[in-house]
Amino acid sequence: MTKKLVNISLISITIVFIIYYLYKNFDYHTILNIKYNFVYLTISFVILIFQIVYQSIIWSVLIKTLKPNIRILDSMKIWLLSLFGKYVPGKIAGYALLFYLYKDYNVSKSELSIASYYELISSIVSIMLTSLLFLMFVGESLLNIQEIVIIIGLALAFSSLLIPKVLELFLGIVTKILKRDKIVVKLKIQTIIKITLLYCISNIVLGFAFYFFINSISYLEIAKIPYLILVINLSGFIGLLAFFMPAGIGAREGALIYFLNKIISFQVATMISIISRLWFVISEFITLSLAYLFLKYFGHIDVLGIINKSTKEIENQ
Repeated sequence: MTKKLVNISLISITIVFIIYYLYKNFDYHTILNIKYNFVYLTISFVILIFQIVYQSIIWSVLIKTLKPNIRILDSMKIWLLSLFGKYVPGKIAGYALLFYLYKDYNVSKSELSIASYYELISSIVSIMLTSLLFLMFVGESLLNIQEIVIIIGLALAFSSLLIPKVLELFLGIVTKILKRDKIVVKLKIQTIIKITLLYCISNIVLGFAFYFFINSISYLEIAKIPYLILVINLSGFIGLLAFFMPAGIGAREGALIYFLNKIISFQVATMISIISRLWFVISEFITLSLAYLFLKYFGHIDVLGIINKSTKEIENQ
């Protein structure tokens, strides 16, 4: 209850601050004069939904490395089902739902924890690598030397966390303190590199989706795509760092405004950053709706029944 109140308070404070800031600084005439391009908006949704599904494939490849007997389609189904956990009231979360759904596949909690760890760290490292790659096309014209040094430093720091021996060392300390059995990381560095590169592709796809989304609101030349790939991924990373804010609300939008304001007006950058949150939510909703219909009518799976059952079981633990 306390955690829920803290989350609600943080969200409320952030929303009030954003509304007050917009009230003082926003030029609403800019918004009224915008001509929206619904063709580009539709294309952006299609690409973003593809990117979400593609992430489920990356997760499935990761799980199959640990458990070769599990089919790619089964893991994709479970990953998509776990997304429902983000929208279920109560204590349940996506990862908790993953643990429940993989019970029938004989996947241990330690194996899932390791897979979840590498899913997170690989995605973060991929953001840094993607950013460094597209810095070659951006250079210091849009990012200053301090920002470039920070990206390089973060890339090196998080890359070290990909090394299996580093994770084993940390887990060894934890298991020793808790007096548990030693946990061995079965993933090879070649597999981890492959997963990271797959996430790099996902980041690039996200950048293209973001380009069409922006062009549905305000024209931006195609030459800005490298910068937009960098911007949308870095802002997502900054939102991830703001772990004290639910879904990184506020931090991600602030980062988007900061980076976008270098190529478009403050008013349009602010509007894009705020609407992009809705863009992501709608895309996830469409993906989940399609997944629900597919699993129910083609897979004959009672999605809501599984979620309700898993919710009760996890909350009773």
